[in-house]
Amino acid sequence: MTEEQKSRGGRPRSVASHEAILQATSELLAEGGHHQVTMESIAARAGVSKQTIYRWWSSKNDVVLEAISQGKVTYYPAPAPHTDHLKADLLAWMSTELDKIFDDADTPQLVQNLISMVAAAGEDAEQLFRPISDPLMNVLIGRLRHAEREQPGTLRSSPEIIAEMVAGALLWRLLIKRPVPEHWAESILDAVL
Repeated sequence: MTEEQKSRGGRPRSVASHEAILQATSELLAEGGHHQVTMESIAARAGVSKQTIYRWWSSKNDVVLEAISQGKVTYYPAPAPHTDHLKADLLAWMSTELDKIFDDADTPQLVQNLISMVAAAGEDAEQLFRPISDPLMNVLIGRLRHAEREQPGTLRSSPEIIAEMVAGALLWRLLIKRPVPEHWAESILDAVL
């Protein structure tokens, strides 16, 4: 509980209502995007009044941010393989991620909806997007740094830049909802490695 929440008057927060509100927010984001996440829709899904929500949060972005910070909304990429073949490892990782993105019913919608919310979030944009971007970037940067340590000079650019390009390409494919051409991942890696 934040200092602001502690200092507000009124009844203490119900743990069950709190959990229901965060769960409802997560479900609404996954199902239909930020346009379906309203204080009214959260209240209806959680079985609480709008007044209950406004007692604890001043906006839907505040509710979403707390849902994210509580681990209700996040993305968990697969670990990247670590063999002697960087490109093969990254191809395997990208294939796993693409399969997860396009085969898991919840992942594409949740990521797409969070990205659209980020676009509308103003100064909260980075904080909203970090649960998606940080895990992706950490996996990629970690694998690229490992390759650079094992064979200095392997990379044409910094691990951070390469990771941004690969993660950006994956997120772009997710946003446009188009099938991935057969050698797409290999072409991306050829361009950046």
